[in-house]
Amino acid sequence: MATELTEYLLLLPLLVVPLLYLAASSSRRSGRLRLPPGPWALPVIGHLHHLALAGAPTHRAMRDMARRHGPLMLLRFCELPVVVASSPDAAREIMRTHDVAFASRPIGPMLRLVFQGAEGVIFAPYGDGWRQLRKICTVELLSHRRVHSFRPVRADELGRLLRAVADQAASSSSSPVNLTGMISAFVADSTVRAIIGSRSRHRDTFLRLVEDGLKIMPGMSLPDLFPSSRLAMLLSRVPAKIERRRRGMMGFIDTIIQEHQESRAAAEDEDLLDVLLRLQKDMDSQYPLTTMNIKSILIDMFGAGSETSATTLQWAMAELMRNPAVMRRAQDEVRRELAVAGNDRVTEDTLPSLHYLRLVIKETLRLHPPAPLLLPRECGGACKVFGYDVPAGTMVLVNAWAIGRDAAAWGVAAEEFSPERFERCERDFRGADFELIPFGAGRRICPGMAFGLAHVELALAALLFHFDWRLPGGMAAGEMDMTEAAGITVQAVVASSPDAAREIMRTHDAAFASRPLSPMQQLAYGRDAEGVIFAPYGDGWRHLRKICTAELLSARRVQSFRPVREAELGRLLRSVAEATSSSSSASLVNLTELISAFVADSTVRAIIGSRFEHRDAYLRMLQDGLKIVPGMTLPDLFPSSRLALFLSRVPGRIEHHRQGMQRFIDAIIVEHQEKRAAAAANDDDDEDEDLLDVLLKLQKEMGSQHPLTTANIKTVMLDMFGAGSESSATVLQWTMAELMRNPRVMQKAQDEVRRALAGHDQVTEPNLTNLPYLRLVIKETLRLHPPAPLLLPRKCGSTCKILGFDVPEGVMVIVNAWAIGRDPTYWDKPEEFVPERFEHNGRDFKGMDFEFIPFGAGRRMCPGITFGMAHVELVLSALLYHFDWELPQGMAAKDLDMTEDFGVTTQRRSNLLVRPIHRVSVPVE
Repeated sequence: MATELTEYLLLLPLLVVPLLYLAASSSRRSGRLRLPPGPWALPVIGHLHHLALAGAPTHRAMRDMARRHGPLMLLRFCELPVVVASSPDAAREIMRTHDVAFASRPIGPMLRLVFQGAEGVIFAPYGDGWRQLRKICTVELLSHRRVHSFRPVRADELGRLLRAVADQAASSSSSPVNLTGMISAFVADSTVRAIIGSRSRHRDTFLRLVEDGLKIMPGMSLPDLFPSSRLAMLLSRVPAKIERRRRGMMGFIDTIIQEHQESRAAAEDEDLLDVLLRLQKDMDSQYPLTTMNIKSILIDMFGAGSETSATTLQWAMAELMRNPAVMRRAQDEVRRELAVAGNDRVTEDTLPSLHYLRLVIKETLRLHPPAPLLLPRECGGACKVFGYDVPAGTMVLVNAWAIGRDAAAWGVAAEEFSPERFERCERDFRGADFELIPFGAGRRICPGMAFGLAHVELALAALLFHFDWRLPGGMAAGEMDMTEAAGITVQAVVASSPDAAREIMRTHDAAFASRPLSPMQQLAYGRDAEGVIFAPYGDGWRHLRKICTAELLSARRVQSFRPVREAELGRLLRSVAEATSSSSSASLVNLTELISAFVADSTVRAIIGSRFEHRDAYLRMLQDGLKIVPGMTLPDLFPSSRLALFLSRVPGRIEHHRQGMQRFIDAIIVEHQEKRAAAAANDDDDEDEDLLDVLLKLQKEMGSQHPLTTANIKTVMLDMFGAGSESSATVLQWTMAELMRNPRVMQKAQDEVRRALAGHDQVTEPNLTNLPYLRLVIKETLRLHPPAPLLLPRKCGSTCKILGFDVPEGVMVIVNAWAIGRDPTYWDKPEEFVPERFEHNGRDFKGMDFEFIPFGAGRRMCPGITFGMAHVELVLSALLYHFDWELPQGMAAKDLDMTEDFGVTTQRRSNLLVRPIHRVSVPVE
């Protein structure tokens, strides 16, 4: 991914050379200004590459840049100049000293499309109209009196939340609950009820529409980065999505407004929409409250009222789970205070006495502000901040996340969760203390703090009062994943434990039986001609799978290729033997290359036979193809972006290679058909079948319901080579490397092989049955070095629950077989190479033991295990039988480079260069 993205970033300026002159001119014009410092920039894209290549969420990347360049930085995102404030003093200058100058928000092309000139209180430009909207919010909609009026709604929804938790706890004492989903539902439901009431027939639809709209809320889209470019608007798919959502949402709110106007009863409690409709009638003509203003305010209220409260609650519970001492103290306080009051449930009347609970919430807001980068402001007129010039029109971002973790303000323990710090510190989040500004400060401070905190305090107190909490599956507090979501375009769920893998590949195997097909994979394989690896789950895939398991990769078929393997093994051994007879006593062999050549040659001979005159060229093309196999390329990361597809070089490479390979395979197929026809005409059809022969024969015999197309045959051949050669070669290379690094294991394995084969002049496959320790060595290699450390991804076909968490339909699912094989919960001394662990351990790699899944499990388990293991066992035993092995002169075993290099499989980064010593003579050809 990094290579492709770097290439894109470096090539992009060459596509827009005319803009370089404009950039240089602009730089000369701004030379008289003292601008804030910043990192080095690229033409056209500015500083975007620093964020793209940081490998961290934006607020973290900006904090790291601020540590190098200062608390006030000037960045440029394509056409947008952006000033970033990352210290309390910088924030104070922007939100207090120059608050009026920075009181407006920048409105990009996408926001204009959303609001169309009628923004709500969040994005309305600073002025009399915004002041009027702000007054409505603070006095009428979000005042303490109004928030208190919704107390019955919060209590009712809290009851639902607690009953849901209790029901799930009663169903199974060990079953985890998805607290994230439950908290989100509680806050969203109570917020929607406050906004449009309980009586709306369409409440659920409104909730779904608003949540869908939040997913495509404008941000750093292409038109926002290049606001002056019509081409950017044309290329982006975001405008169409926004317009479609906007029309649906606005039409829906019209229906709700009409319903409210028709059904309003005087005695009924007002919801926020009722208040707005009443105010609309009472407003004067100078600052009318338009229906469009009302719609925008409703959307503002839901977005700000539900997302922030739910996020804070989720982080608070996560930090309490991670800090048991804080959890106990908070629970003790809640239970003690309610016992004194004689209450059996939490109500809002009991909250004022919960002092430590409020410290927990403060500390959560410090470490995890709901919006780590506060909503942007815009410089209305040129001014000086920290002595630097900030030009008019510049976007300003305040990094509240970085400020809350600033060691200068919070001490050396700024990264630790310690609510007690606020017992000795009077700082609050109301906007006066710029070291703690999770809700902003100044004129644009969030007006809905009271509304949001009412949800947070009530729900947190109730969850701590009614329940004790523990982590699932024996997980230690320190192991809890506190990773922040960075809003990446491609969603993926990663399973890194045997229990998670079991749920995906056994319990819900059918739901996860398809593979996601990225744009580059579609280009490589064709949309409708997938092989057995990437074909979508269904009757067609089942038919291809049956062909592979019953016809191509059965034990009988694999056995039929024994002469091929033994012939290629002879070549390998003779190549090694020639090195031992070299005049140089220190002659080394590149075992990586020799092993790769053996596996590739024997695999190709099994697929297309020995008689094809262009076999070497075919092999070279296959290996070249593996180097550009699709992965996390730019179009894969941004599948909806036409620009990503246009800028990337990978599609052209894939298409060029695919066309060449298809022509080549066509020639192979024609040659096979002609030679088979000639052999049949001469009654000379005793030649051994290769896998292509089998496929062509089956093509003739297949019915019309599930035809085996020529495109299927071509793709299956590519699948067979990629899976059959890369994985076996990788396992062999890692096994020999581990043996070189562990001389005791090497000696024990060699002793077994030489004892079992004593009296034989060569290793043949019938000899392999008496080598149990050799198989333990291979098992241990597969545990530490699975050929594909991240198993080929699956796709969630329908929403389901994994370990109590909801996995949405369409999400990519990745199983981390590498992490599972090194999990200390299941493996003693997991990082050490100890084959003996399997002597007392019945675990195997056939897909039944989810602690050990180098080839996957379930429906999508690798069908070629027998084919691959035949290569591994034969070669490994022969290398140990015929030769002793030494590392290059002066190298100790512990110094052997074991660095991984990621590709189709995880290979060794460096070639394995070793010195062979002849012990048992190699038969002459």
